[in-house]
Amino acid sequence: MSASLPESDKERFTALVKRLPHYLTLTRQLLVDPKVPATSKAFLAAGGAYAVSPIDLIPGIIPVAGQLDDAWVLLMGVRQSLRSMPRELADAHLEAAGVTWQDIDDDIALVVGLAKRIGRALITTGVQIGRAGRATFHFANDTVKRVASKARSTTGTPPTQ
Repeated sequence: MSASLPESDKERFTALVKRLPHYLTLTRQLLVDPKVPATSKAFLAAGGAYAVSPIDLIPGIIPVAGQLDDAWVLLMGVRQSLRSMPRELADAHLEAAGVTWQDIDDDIALVVGLAKRIGRALITTGVQIGRAGRATFHFANDTVKRVASKARSTTGTPPTQ
């Protein structure tokens, strides 16, 4: 994996980061509006609880990947919350917060794409480390056998089976 994102992903990620205050505004509006059904608020609460929980699908200690699962759950919570309420109410809240349905879908797709890219890189790196470890083991094993054989031949000790 390249150390940096392609330019299009950088732009999309920058747009997502710039939208974060709008998502916070949207979430706050949804939570305090008495017209928003309790089930819609429950989706937001579930996403928030997951994000602050020490138990994660991907631990937060893993840089970037640990935050991507939180971002995905939070965005999915917002989307499911909006989908579970009357469309007119959802549209009004989106407009007031300066967020569109397309923004949410694009941000979810970006987070999923980045997670896949990181996952592929981790798998590739793990395979490469495994191959290097196996090669190192065989090299060390062959070297020890060669040195032991040479030592036996110079001391006249018969080889052991």
